[in-house]
Amino acid sequence: MSRLLRNVEVGDWLRIVIDGLQIFEEIKRADDFVIATDSYKFTRYGQTCPKPTPNVIVEPATVDQVERWKTRQARI
Repeated sequence: MSRLLRNVEVGDWLRIVIDGLQIFEEIKRADDFVIATDSYKFTRYGQTCPKPTPNVIVEPATVDQVERWKTRQARI
């Protein structure tokens, strides 16, 4: 299994999809195995932590994705 989140670090953003709902969160803590945002923890393999949850997808977010999301949030 490849380490999906191997190159992310504190300050980067994650695109998190939960039951089809897309959100973006900034990484607050990162070590060799766990990546944490304010609301979630993931392994570097992209699984929720401490227990894998099948309805959650996570990947590094691009700058463009985050900017579009922030723009939409500002309009709400």
